[in-house]
Amino acid sequence: MSSVIVFPHLTHLEIICGNIDSAEQFLVDTKTLLPRLIDLTIPYSYIQEVTENFIREATRHNCANIKRLTFGERSLVHSKDFYQYFPCYK
Repeated sequence: MSSVIVFPHLTHLEIICGNIDSAEQFLVDTKTLLPRLIDLTIPYSYIQEVTENFIREATRHNCANIKRLTFGERSLVHSKDFYQYFPCYK
């Protein structure tokens, strides 16, 4: 049985050199809790896969307070599920 790692003061997270497993480790709430995360830089393909197209409950908690997302890619048109998944996103 593994325990959940809590980062109570982490507000900014960049996952740019890691792999999909790094994104999974940080965003799944049964592995890590990020209660103050408001700024995330991550490849769009990673966030899309880890969140299962923005419907996965196990990642919703760590994504709920994110206000700023940076994908490092061209502008994207987001789905309705995307905006429901990131209610604080501006």
